[in-house]
Amino acid sequence: MVSNKNLGFTVVSISVIILLGGVEGWKMFFRGRGRGGMLGSPKAVPNITVPPAEWFVQQLDHFNPTVSRKWEQVSYRILVWSV
Repeated sequence: MVSNKNLGFTVVSISVIILLGGVEGWKMFFRGRGRGGMLGSPKAVPNITVPPAEWFVQQLDHFNPTVSRKWEQVSYRILVWSV
């Protein structure tokens, strides 16, 4: 039979291990992603120019016709891919 002293020590030890494991895991992840993101930084490609930004106005709420607020959305057109 296990004594109460040994059982208490075992419970405390397991609790500390679980808590420390959770703390270390928190340092690696933030909101479900690694600190550097999932894909990392994009690699720079020489001699590529960024297309100009094209802005268009859009309704803020498409499902409520009484709301007349609008917002601007940005789009980039990559000419190589467009037809």
